Amino acid sequence: MSENCNSKNPLQRDGTSQEQRILKTLLPGYVAVDERNIDDLKDFVARFAEEIAYYKPDNSVDGNWKDFFDKTIDENSQYNSPHFALFMAFLKIFKHAQDEMNKITKKHLDFYYRDVLHLAEKPAVPDQV
Repeated sequence: MSENCNSKNPLQRDGTSQEQRILKTLLPGYVAVDERNIDDLKDFVARFAEEIAYYKPDNSVDGNWKDFFDKTIDENSQYNSPHFALFMAFLKIFKHAQDEMNKITKKHLDFYYRDVLHLAEKPAVPDQV
């Protein structure tokens, strides 16, 4: 009988901490309101430009705006088109607005829990044995 005393209970484990029980899908940053990056926005504008007609000064249609936006960035050259450089500058500035828009989920949750439900955050409590 003394031979079997060294076996451990198979149900014994370390357990889980509170951080391990958090569902990542419930965190505010899990899904962004606008997840597009600069390349996605460039592709969108290039496709959208195909749908917009380009008009000559005599008010006749002369193709579309696709060639205006369908460019690649040459990092080494300083001879990029001014209109395309302005468009890329707009996209980089738009990134700031996009980041603020992606904070809406967290702001909404904070508003709901603090102002609507009137819940207050509890202080941290150390673990005890």
